[in-house]
Parts: sequence; C-alpha cells; structure tokens
Amino acid sequence: MEHKTLEQLDYFRIRDTVSGFCMSQEGKESLQQRLPALSLVEVHTLKNLAQQWSIYINSGKPCPLTGWEPIHTFLPVLKVSGASFPLTDILALVEKIPDLSECEHQIFRVIDTSGQIRDLPEIRAIRNTIVAIRKDIDQLIRKYTGDSKLSDALQSTIPVLRTDRQVLAVKANFRGRVKGIVHEVSQTGQTLYIEPEDVVQKNNDLLQEEFALSQEIRRILKELTAQISDKKEDFEYALKLMIELDTAFGAARWGAEVNGIYASDCENPEFSESMPLTLLQARHPLLGNRAVPITVQFQKEHRVLIITGPNTGGKTVTLKTIALFALLNQSGFPIPAAEGTYLPLFTNIFADIGDEQSLDQSLSTFSGHMKNIGQMLSEPPKGADEKSLVLLDELGSGTDPQEGGAIAMAALDTLINRNSFVLVTTHHGILKNYGYTHPTCINASVDFDEDTLSPTYRILMGVPGESHALDIAKRSGLPEK
Repeated sequence: MEHKTLEQLDYFRIRDTVSGFCMSQEGKESLQQRLPALSLVEVHTLKNLAQQWSIYINSGKPCPLTGWEPIHTFLPVLKVSGASFPLTDILALVEKIPDLSECEHQIFRVIDTSGQIRDLPEIRAIRNTIVAIRKDIDQLIRKYTGDSKLSDALQSTIPVLRTDRQVLAVKANFRGRVKGIVHEVSQTGQTLYIEPEDVVQKNNDLLQEEFALSQEIRRILKELTAQISDKKEDFEYALKLMIELDTAFGAARWGAEVNGIYASDCENPEFSESMPLTLLQARHPLLGNRAVPITVQFQKEHRVLIITGPNTGGKTVTLKTIALFALLNQSGFPIPAAEGTYLPLFTNIFADIGDEQSLDQSLSTFSGHMKNIGQMLSEPPKGADEKSLVLLDELGSGTDPQEGGAIAMAALDTLINRNSFVLVTTHHGILKNYGYTHPTCINASVDFDEDTLSPTYRILMGVPGESHALDIAKRSGLPEK
C-alpha cells in the first residue's frame, strides 16, 4: 500500500496515537513501524492478542505489564542473533518467554536496579583507597585555603577542577607565594590556576586508582558479558515477545479509550467467498465526540457503493472511515464501532480523494484525478484487482459532465470486471442510474434535513441522494432572483 494513501486516510496519525498507549519505548517504536497485515493469519494473530488484553483490561484487574528501558542496542554485544516463531495466544506467548532467571542473578550480582556497579569485594579496596586519597587532597588544599598568610594571594578559598585535578585560583602578582604547576591562565591574565607541589603526587595517585577502578569494572563487565553471551538468542526472543505483548496491550488500551470493538474475522481465506462488508455505528476516531455514527451494510453480491448527496454531507468522510477502519482492522487494532462489524481483507488500497493537482507537473485538477485513476486501472499487480479497495471521491468531476460521466462509467466497468471493491462519491445523476443497472452496485445517500437544509451525516443505503444545490445556494445568501 502506498505511503501517500495511508497518509490521506489518516492511518499514521491513528497509529501514532495507539503507540502512545504502549508501556515501553521499544513497544511504542515497534508499533510506530507497523503496517496493515496482508494475510488473514497475521491479522487474526494481532487481533487475538489485543482482544485477550481487552478482556483482561475490562475485568478491572491491576495492570500486569510495566515498561522497561530500551535494551535492543545492548544485544548485539552478546552474540549472533537467533530465530523467532509466530504466536497467537497471550498465555502461550508468555509461556514461551525463555527462563532468564540465572542471567538475572548474574547481572544483578554485579549491578543494582539503577544500573550502578555494586560494592563488590573486587572493587571495594580500590574504592576505599580512592576515598582515602581524596581526603588527603582535601586536607592539603585546606592547608592553603585556610592559611591567613595566603588570603591576599588567593582569588577564592574554594578549589576548582582543571583536567580533573583540584587546583587553586591564585592572583597573578602573587605567583611566587604558591609553588606548583600552572594548569591554566584566565583570559584577563590576572588569575593563575596552580596545582600545589604537595598536591600533585596525590592527584597523580588519585588518577591511577580511578584508572585501576575503571579497568576492574571493565574486567567484571566483560566477564559478565561472557557468562551470559550464550543466552543472546534467548534475550532477543524474550525481547521480541515482550514487545509483542506490549504492542497488543497498547492497542487494547487505545480500544478501551475509544470504546472500540474487534471486527469479525473472515474464516474462509478465499476473498471472493467472504462475508459482505458491514460497518455498524462507526465513528471516525479523529472526530471524537463530534463523530456521527455511520452504518454501511453490503449484501454479498455488492462490490460497488455509489454515494450521492449534497456537499458537506459526509460523503468523503464515509469513504475515508470505511477505508481507515479496514487498515486499523488489518493492523490488529480495535475500531470505534458496534459489534457485528465485518471488514474483508484488502491487499491494496487505491484512493483518489479531494481536489488534488500537481502544480510542479502543470496538471489541472481533472488531470490529477485522471492520473490517479489511470494508476488504479493499470494491469495488476500495480493496478487494482479482486483484493483491492478503491476509493473514488467525486468521480467524473472537474470536466464536461457528459464526458466525465462517460469516463466514470468506463472506469467502473473495468473495476467491476476485476471484481474490485469500490467506494464512489459523485454528483452525477447518470451514475445513480448506473448503480441501478449493475447487480454488483448499490446506491446510497447522505441524509439531508429538508427543514433546516443541513446534512445529518447519516448514510441511507439503497437510496440515491440529491445535491440540493438550489436550496443550499438560497440558504447561503444567493438572491432568489
């Protein structure tokens, strides 16, 4: 499926919102890379995991999943990567998480839960030596800062660090009062940063012991890595399963937020024998409380929906909602709709939506539409086939109505011959008649309140609509004359 089409249908916006419900950063990042699955087995697996989490969430039990700090960058240090296996059940998935308790014991013998090295016997002596040297340095420094004879020679009684060594800020004109090594001169030249002679050796001793400490810590960590290296495949597999659990959990939490359900699965893998598309009380998730629930129900023989009616009546929103819900369903996400909703599996979605034109290619609006439709009508696999969903918004518009209508019918003829699933919005009356003459087509309209001259945003299946152009123009302020 093309990135542009997914973007037009707001798939990425919803996907990113869902990812925010994951417990871990790695789960979130994984979900942000997810694309709609193209096989029934994968769709079923994703939805089944999320659905089981939904049951748990609705039970009111405490959250069993907590987040974790990202670890995938550490795994390449261990060894060669391992294999993974598909899972379809949360319990089975959890049971397949490798037992890493021995590794856990080895790791946390060395570091604590904050990631700091513990006070191990191997490094305790070095740390004690470092503490003792620092005390000696502090005493030597205080000998200078507390000397009343040097008070006029020091810029400050507080020592400063230069290249990790404690030094004194000495006024330049009192250079001879403090013997030692000059590490730095201030920009004005009035201050020298001097390391006293008797402090030099102690600072050297400190650096040596700190280097010894870092080397010992490195040795310990290297040894730890070697001890657990043969478990690298288990770590990778465990991380994969944890991410799988977390992404399904995030989808379920989002579903609870939007009061979503899981669309019914197609048990028959043959697309042509699947149940008819049924969308009950569907609410576009980006509209929130403003969404008017729509219901669209096909019969088994229907493959083409032609929606007519006034502008701003919700025709385009209906097309985008159906397609978006198909994408969400194939991503394993719940959808804001009523139980009984069924969505077929689509391996590709083509869309010509909105008043687009390519200015850099000097294409008119009509030419832009024709370019999109031309791509849909190209030979499969680049063009639409029996497993494709095709969205055609305002089909045949932007040119002479008779010619536009003829092109629209010709395009529909081709898509019907390919047995594609097609959703069309139009103002052309000729396409209403077309819908009646083809058994695979069904007409529909957006409901319109005759009294208020405003749309209700509800879909009337089997009934073509009117544009109400004159009524809307009058209400909008055009003089009746």
